[in-house]
Amino acid sequence: MPCDVFVSGRVCLLGEHTDWAGALGGRSPGRCLVVGTREGLHATCDYGDDAYAFTMSAIDSSGHRATFACDLRDRERLSDEARAGGFWSYVCGTVLEVLDAYGDGEGCDYFRRGVAVRNYSTTLPTKKGLSSSAAVCVLIARCFNELYSLGMTTTDEMALAYRGESARTPSACGAMDQACAFGGGRAV
Repeated sequence: MPCDVFVSGRVCLLGEHTDWAGALGGRSPGRCLVVGTREGLHATCDYGDDAYAFTMSAIDSSGHRATFACDLRDRERLSDEARAGGFWSYVCGTVLEVLDAYGDGEGCDYFRRGVAVRNYSTTLPTKKGLSSSAAVCVLIARCFNELYSLGMTTTDEMALAYRGESARTPSACGAMDQACAFGGGRAV
């Protein structure tokens, strides 16, 4: 049965970049105050059409539908795409983190039914400082969590999404970006 998923953007009210800049050079971590927006990513997720299939269709920044598809066992393709930068890099980086954290053996057998994500509405503008990249990472983590009952808390989804973006892609994000996971109107 398909799941409906929404992930909001976020606005930093105080302390932009202090979450990562404060930790540089051994200084103590910084603090920030963020609030979720009403704008975000709306999607449905379901099992894939084929075994081990991962597909995502999304509305790109120009309003056109774009699709990415691959076999979850093709870690090289996922890694290459994650390192390439761009929208699909965030998706693939997070998929790799899910496979590492919750997969068994090769990281795929548990997810043999695959995952199909369809982003049907995007009200969150990209490249405006509202964490659109973090939102798509949280979206992917949340879809796997919902479909496969992984038991991740919101904080777990945030941490996994952060690792997917910060460790797997060229992005220089901070951990506060993933606070979008808490939803619109909520200050954290």
